[in-house]
Amino acid sequence: GQSTFLQRTLKITDLFYNPDFGDVIQVLPIPGGISSGRVGYLHATLMANYTFNIDFAQDFAVRYSIFHFKARWDPNNDRKLVLSQRNNGTWGNPEVFPTFPFPFELDMPFTLHVLITPKSFDVYVNANYCCYYNHTLA
Repeated sequence: GQSTFLQRTLKITDLFYNPDFGDVIQVLPIPGGISSGRVGYLHATLMANYTFNIDFAQDFAVRYSIFHFKARWDPNNDRKLVLSQRNNGTWGNPEVFPTFPFPFELDMPFTLHVLITPKSFDVYVNANYCCYYNHTLA
């Protein structure tokens, strides 16, 4: 049930990449936990990397992630958003959203909001609706 998700963390990986130090991983608590009506907010700039992901996860290893959001693109313009969840280390079926125009660019700041509704995680980038992922919160 929902009470099992009260002490979750938000894991933000690959947002800032430094070739001297590798990926920077931010693990932040979500005060009050994950519940309908909450909004996750991120303001960042992508630097020298072609992917990043955000997880609403139970643990640092992300063995349990109620929401996984990954933005992927490469120099050949293969751009997509991949949303999924992970239970005991096993990934669920991914939902892939090819988007045009793609909402992220290198060296350009962006704002990402994740609105938690009774049935889904709704993602907005720079105040524009982007995609959603149905969740299993009770």
